[in-house]
Amino acid sequence: MVLSSDDKAHKVIKAQRSANDFLSFFSQWTGIQAAEITPRYRFISEQKAGPVYITNFQQQKVDYAHLGTDEFTVN
Repeated sequence: MVLSSDDKAHKVIKAQRSANDFLSFFSQWTGIQAAEITPRYRFISEQKAGPVYITNFQQQKVDYAHLGTDEFTVN
């Protein structure tokens, strides 16, 4: 992800992140602060985020670590 038009360095962050935390990321990136946004960690960092959740088709949060593996074959 390119974060600014004048980036001069390439950095790979391997920490797991969830799209459910997008609002927190966006507020940190833009400097927006609101009482409704309470970041738990620095999104653009190697800081651990705690459990990563996905939202399933029933709009329920599911722990990423408990998801099975979808097997597929390439012909």
